[in-house]
Amino acid sequence: MKLVHPEFNYRMEFKENKINLVVIEDKKLFRNYIKEIYNQSIDYDDNGRFVLSDNEKEIKLSKKLDVILDYYTLNINNKKILLKVYNKLREISIEEDMYIKTNKLNSEIIRYIDDIIDISDFPLEFSIDINIIDILKISNVRFVEDYENDLEKICHYIDLVKEVTGKNIFAFINFREFFELDEIRELYKFASYKKIYLIMFENHINDICREYEEVFILDKDICEIY
Repeated sequence: MKLVHPEFNYRMEFKENKINLVVIEDKKLFRNYIKEIYNQSIDYDDNGRFVLSDNEKEIKLSKKLDVILDYYTLNINNKKILLKVYNKLREISIEEDMYIKTNKLNSEIIRYIDDIIDISDFPLEFSIDINIIDILKISNVRFVEDYENDLEKICHYIDLVKEVTGKNIFAFINFREFFELDEIRELYKFASYKKIYLIMFENHINDICREYEEVFILDKDICEIY
């Protein structure tokens, strides 16, 4: 796979054990490019100019890319991810091994509601279409979050997002502002092991991980260096 932009001559190619480090030194340009790729990743802007392709076939960016802007509020239990998990659990609930149990549960819920209405003094009726997803929501089914440190949380997040959504490219913004070089290497090792591709967007850098990073710099004079 590769990612291109009409204003860059450079092409970001996704290879095993290699990380794309993109340095955009002009702050305004940096902000604009990040906004553009983020909006494309959430289907907010159909006019974005980043193009992802595999064997010359274009792929919708939002299907493969997740942009991580905030390392403090990163949440694996967000609604979009949980809904995908609930749908997978719903599929399990109607498989052969679970079908009878699911129907039995539905019958018990209907019987229970009917019983408490009968006991009450109110002229009530009910109509119910039981959906396993509603039961999962009411039960607050969610991922366990138990991390030793922030880096472990991030690794857990990208691994689960890949498994649940199929996205396997993650763009990190100014990661070096928050993490040390040894932590960055640990992230790279984890991503390589899980066959996850990373793009590290930075406004400036002081050092690089030569064993992993392929570096592209757009300097303040808008010259490309790679």
